[in-house]
Amino acid sequence: MLRGLELRKCGQLSEGILLSKLRPSRSTYLRPSAALMHVSAISASDSSSLYSAYFPVSCAESLLQNIHTGLPWWLTIAVTTITLRTCITLPLTIYQQKKSAKLILLQPVVREISEAVKYNVATKCRRENLPVQVAEERYKTLFSGMVRDLYKKEGCQPFKLFLLPWTQMPIWISISLGLRDLSIYKADPAMATEGLAWFSNLLLPESTWILPISFGLCNLLNIEMNAAGRQAPGRIQAVMKKIFITLSIVMVPVASQIPSCMSFYWTLSSFYSLIQNSILMLPSVKRMVRIPQTTMESKHPFKDLYTIFNIRIKKFVQLQKQASSKLR
Repeated sequence: MLRGLELRKCGQLSEGILLSKLRPSRSTYLRPSAALMHVSAISASDSSSLYSAYFPVSCAESLLQNIHTGLPWWLTIAVTTITLRTCITLPLTIYQQKKSAKLILLQPVVREISEAVKYNVATKCRRENLPVQVAEERYKTLFSGMVRDLYKKEGCQPFKLFLLPWTQMPIWISISLGLRDLSIYKADPAMATEGLAWFSNLLLPESTWILPISFGLCNLLNIEMNAAGRQAPGRIQAVMKKIFITLSIVMVPVASQIPSCMSFYWTLSSFYSLIQNSILMLPSVKRMVRIPQTTMESKHPFKDLYTIFNIRIKKFVQLQKQASSKLR
């Protein structure tokens, strides 16, 4: 009997030891708030290293922090934007417009080459009794080669027209991610007090939607102004225009959810583009920066833009009336 009691006590003791090992100690428990802070700190450090590891983003952050020395954050963003746009994208915009104008001026020569190649190929193929498919292949090969040589000789290869977006987009993305890193993950305390006017706290989203709506309107105006310089746009250009309009509208609610330092940068960059495009539409400014005159150039660009906007507004109102009448 005594032996049974000893065995029972030994069993209870071993069970207690096992449970004590399985049960976590009180020191291992964390309060919910402390746990959330711990998790957010880990995720913040991981997310911060995710973007700061990229060389362009780290350069953008360093540039912003160096300019911020002695300046409030809103002025730092403005100075950075204006400096980059003036020193990099403005010269590239002028360069792109020069090449575009030269391509337009070369179109009569291209048409003459097309007619001459077409006549020569057709004549030779008739003499050799070759089928039409062979003639078309020869025409395409000879014509594309001659046009390529012409563009290369004049220094206006079509790929040069894409230098501006290939340069502008990486800069825009790098500055945006740099501001995102500084405002969300590093949470620079100076940004909480060095805003401007109604968005004094640059760490918070802009609640009045003034900046996001201004950003969207500037983008839409830039799209219309770029399209106004083209006559009879092709199918691809029309599709791309619709895509850009859709993106401009979609980006408005996105800009309302990000820190106001980012939406301020987006709005200021788009506004700079709007002013830049407006000035470069003037014939006198084009001659000043040596952009060749073309047949597509308007003598009264702002008057033409006003006419285009009126037509678009009337068309929009008409579509709304038709939609409401169908619902009735």
